[in-house]
Amino acid sequence: RSYVLAGAIKIYRQRRDPVRYKPQALKHHTMLIHTSSRRGVHASLAERVQDLWDECAFNSPVGVGELRELWDSDYLPVCKAQGKGELRPSSFNELKPHLAAAVQRITRDPHLVRVVNSDKDEAPDFTHGPVWKIVVGGNKLSRGYTVEGLTVSYYRRVANTADTLMQMGRWFGFRPGYRDLVRVFLGVKEGKKQSLDLVELFKE
Repeated sequence: RSYVLAGAIKIYRQRRDPVRYKPQALKHHTMLIHTSSRRGVHASLAERVQDLWDECAFNSPVGVGELRELWDSDYLPVCKAQGKGELRPSSFNELKPHLAAAVQRITRDPHLVRVVNSDKDEAPDFTHGPVWKIVVGGNKLSRGYTVEGLTVSYYRRVANTADTLMQMGRWFGFRPGYRDLVRVFLGVKEGKKQSLDLVELFKE
């Protein structure tokens, strides 16, 4: 839901002020899911994400209502606090037409979720055209691969050494025009003993 909502706000900004929000700057819109280095996990996770997408039913009244709740509880207050000077809709109703456009871009081709690992390399080609996709993977995503337009990250990969954490923190960086839309979801009870708090580790 965060991924769809952030995409809609990007489209809103671009349509309202294409000079300020240049198409190239908001060309890509991606979500990263990184939970394990095991390739078998990636395939099952990709299927689960597709199922979750279908369950969200973004084109239904219930789906739209849940997006409205997320707008009211999260995006509106954060945009006000972190997006000073950025355009934002005056109400959810003003954003609604752009939600359909975001869903359409994300589902433009049937491969909603891309798996990137040594078994199955579906890495998006960011040079070919706009990429609006959810990327699932492991080691190939954690080292040297740039996920352009990265806006939402879901991360539960167990790691506790500083150099490894720095390599895997793909969300760090400047996001001109959408810094207030970035969301990072981190595990706080990870590992065999559920003793690793990834929020604290990344802060350190």
